[in-house]
Amino acid sequence: DVGTNKFRKQLGIVKGCSLRLLDLVTNVMDLTQAQQVNSEEGSGKRQAEPVDIASIVEEVISMTRVAVDKMNRPLVLPSVLLRNDVVGLQLPLFPGDAHKCTQLVYNLMTNACKFTEKGHVAISVR
Repeated sequence: DVGTNKFRKQLGIVKGCSLRLLDLVTNVMDLTQAQQVNSEEGSGKRQAEPVDIASIVEEVISMTRVAVDKMNRPLVLPSVLLRNDVVGLQLPLFPGDAHKCTQLVYNLMTNACKFTEKGHVAISVR
């Protein structure tokens, strides 16, 4: 049904915008927390936690698929395939900040999509 497909597309846009807004709010909260820690303890470092890069890559690809630009156009063109070359790999956890890792991978992925008109954007590990 045409109406259902249009509704799903609009919901995807709402989801993408809400994810971007959530990320922005989270970044502001992290900045505020870091400033508070700096003023209270003199150090803004967060406690390291186990980071699962495979989960981060999966999350980033899902977020990127529904991402839109400032003009509300899909960030990923129909002629571009997002590829997860990490899926199925047994990757070790490593200590770090999962949120910052997610932000880094998301920024790299969305920047790659902005400059890719045809082909694929892949995430892999070595």
